[in-house]
Amino acid sequence: MMTETTVGTRQATEIDTLKPADLVERMKAQNPDLAGKMNDKRMAALVRGTLQALAAEVNEREAGRLRVPGFGRIRVC
Repeated sequence: MMTETTVGTRQATEIDTLKPADLVERMKAQNPDLAGKMNDKRMAALVRGTLQALAAEVNEREAGRLRVPGFGRIRVC
């Protein structure tokens, strides 16, 4: 989550970090059978690889919108 506060005319931004292991825990809480017998370390590697592939897709685009089912829309400027 990112929160923004305004200080005078400057804007300070505080950025929280979401790690692959955090996403694994959320995924397991939402659907305990999703991973089967896959361990948390392997799941985190899979999540990390997925996020890297998504980042590459976003970074390769000049401009426009990208819809990612389950994630939402991304606007590339």
